[in-house]
Amino acid sequence: MVPRVADVLKEGDVITVWVKQVKPKDGVVLLTRIEPPALEWSDLQRGLKLTGKIVKVEDFGAFVDIGAPKDGLVPVSAMAKTRVDKPSDIVKEGDEVTVWVTRSSKKENRIGLSLVEPPAVDWADLRVGQIFNGKVTRVENFGAFVDIGAEREGMVHVSEMETGYVPRPSDVVKVGDEVEVRVIEINPKKRQINSP
Repeated sequence: MVPRVADVLKEGDVITVWVKQVKPKDGVVLLTRIEPPALEWSDLQRGLKLTGKIVKVEDFGAFVDIGAPKDGLVPVSAMAKTRVDKPSDIVKEGDEVTVWVTRSSKKENRIGLSLVEPPAVDWADLRVGQIFNGKVTRVENFGAFVDIGAEREGMVHVSEMETGYVPRPSDVVKVGDEVEVRVIEINPKKRQINSP
């Protein structure tokens, strides 16, 4: 807080200011010396990749200055793909980090971030009937697993591989094959995707 303007400014000083508000009817332009954030709430879309600086580390996560209206929070659960006991094992104040926006709410005044790159296909965007090109990652007796860019692989049951009887999935696909699959079932609770 500045008690008196004369304590920080004197006539003739050259300063940098930003326009805060314009009131044309009153002929008034309100200025501020506080630089506005580089990002607005509307810019903070899920999946947006940003660079920021760790400003505070707590037991539950770390706060990151990303140039938004407020600092974002990376919860401990979003710091690595593996379990993290203490955020201070991963980051410290002053670290520059790459983060992804997981959620933002102007109404709640919250920005959620992750240090882990999100999958290309989000669970919320998956729909029955969607078609994806993916890569076979594993072949079992009951079917094959296909990476479509989601958090987890989808499974193609042997009965969905071809018209007619298929004795072994390995007769149809091999690990590394590029295949086209269609989503026939999604179970977000179990994080399962089934495809023919």
